[in-house]
Amino acid sequence: MNPSTLKEKGSGRLLSSSIHPELSASESNVSWIIRLRQSPPVVLSCLAHLFVFWVAIRWLLFPVPQADPNPTTLSISLQLPGDHSDPIEQTLDEESQVRELSHELDLEAKMDSKIQTPIESQRRDQRIGLGGNRGRRTDARSRPLLDPSATLTVLERVRALQATRSSVFAHRTTWGRGQAVGRYGGTPESEQAVDLGLDWLAQHQSSDGRWDANGFHGRCRGGSRCSGQGLASFDPAQTGLAILAFLGVGQTHQMGEHKEVVRRGLEFLLSCQASSGLLDGDNEYSRQGNLYNHTISLLALAEAYGMTRDTRFLQPVARGIEFLARSQQSGGGWTYTPFAEEERNDSSITGFAVQAIKAALVAQVPVPEKLVRGVIRHFRQMTQADGSVVYADVGVRRNRQSRSLVAVGACSRLLLGLSRQNPIVRRQIASLRSHPPDWQRRSSIHNSYYRWYYGTLATFLAGSEDWASWNVRMHAALVKTQIRKGCAAGSWSTDSKWGPNGGRIYVTAINVLTLEIYYRYVPDYFQKEQGLARFWRTPVAGGEAPVNESTSRRR
Repeated sequence: MNPSTLKEKGSGRLLSSSIHPELSASESNVSWIIRLRQSPPVVLSCLAHLFVFWVAIRWLLFPVPQADPNPTTLSISLQLPGDHSDPIEQTLDEESQVRELSHELDLEAKMDSKIQTPIESQRRDQRIGLGGNRGRRTDARSRPLLDPSATLTVLERVRALQATRSSVFAHRTTWGRGQAVGRYGGTPESEQAVDLGLDWLAQHQSSDGRWDANGFHGRCRGGSRCSGQGLASFDPAQTGLAILAFLGVGQTHQMGEHKEVVRRGLEFLLSCQASSGLLDGDNEYSRQGNLYNHTISLLALAEAYGMTRDTRFLQPVARGIEFLARSQQSGGGWTYTPFAEEERNDSSITGFAVQAIKAALVAQVPVPEKLVRGVIRHFRQMTQADGSVVYADVGVRRNRQSRSLVAVGACSRLLLGLSRQNPIVRRQIASLRSHPPDWQRRSSIHNSYYRWYYGTLATFLAGSEDWASWNVRMHAALVKTQIRKGCAAGSWSTDSKWGPNGGRIYVTAINVLTLEIYYRYVPDYFQKEQGLARFWRTPVAGGEAPVNESTSRRR
């Protein structure tokens, strides 16, 4: 058989092999071998040199990575809140994980540069693994590398954690928000309600940065004006709540769609602070100072500082904490005015003070121990054995109780370091669960937007079935009742308890904050941070013995 016949038959077999895979591959290989033998020597020489050249280039540019004796892993296990057998290691140890990864990946030096490509990561032998290993270091050599998209996702996550500085705010990112919504019971409808509410708030901000309780309708569009004006004396508090709503989704004065809105609002709050540290502004309606304005404004500034580390907020927050210490009543709480000699302890105002104190602690702003011991003394003295909480110990509403204050008490105790298994906390959470949000009863002191806000935060921190049950009712009460037409679209009706006082700004801001619960805070962070628990086990200022939480006494 001559060569030409072999070549034709060989070509036929190759073509057939591409059409009929069942033909023998060995027969095709024979024809290629014969062709190579019949090729001129110069062709074979060129092929050999090309092969050697290709091997050399590959060896120089892509060296074989050596095994890393100490591989770095980022362990993430996902868990519903309240399942104590398997805590959320993704968030509890984030700060230590970030420090480790910062050292290994040199992220500090690359914060302003592009994220390294997956190939560059492999050159440095960094292996980032995802798995439910409950926070323990794992051997990355025992499992395959992540695909490039997953690697970049984790690197982006680490950068986001460094930017937020504190792991309690770790879910306030695009990545974290999406993960937390699905994990804790949010829905696309609840997220849409949040975005609509923020848009409404942004549209109705005054030019000086405040949210004007009784003048916001001057910003209405389309020839119609929103109803629901509130009391003019609470502009700083209204502004603080609105800013908190934007911070709750990770929008600050440095980043986000509404960063200019947040910047103007924060500038307004800074302008409200007097040399004494009081955050109340030049308020002609409250010449003595109003502690609702102060505590809520301080909470907003403390969270802004904790999220951004912008040093412009450090001293205002520190002065605000010092003012709280000076105005604290001897019973450990606060009243409407900033005079310590009033001798009136108000559990509602004190609840906002607790949030501000906790935000300052999270941001690592110094807080006097006396301040914390006093707050704990207040809730010990104002709480009954069944978990009910007294509104005030002096004045016309002395000894008044409501289910709203049960929510305030439960939330405050959890923020102040008590375990969710504490007997008083469990009784308070059980009370909340048995009386969930009810839209038809929103005008009751026992079932107001205010109670839904505190009850949502308390049951979320408590977790487990209590949260799941509460969340369903809260979602139904708020998502479907949001106004969706006209200039008021994105807000809520003010025909509720305290609605006429705060107005449309108040009800919209506090309801948006309630719907942001899924990612506003990392729930298990507060249980991991045990620095405050010791204050419940030791004597408080003045020699008072620690109260047995199962038989808490009333003042």
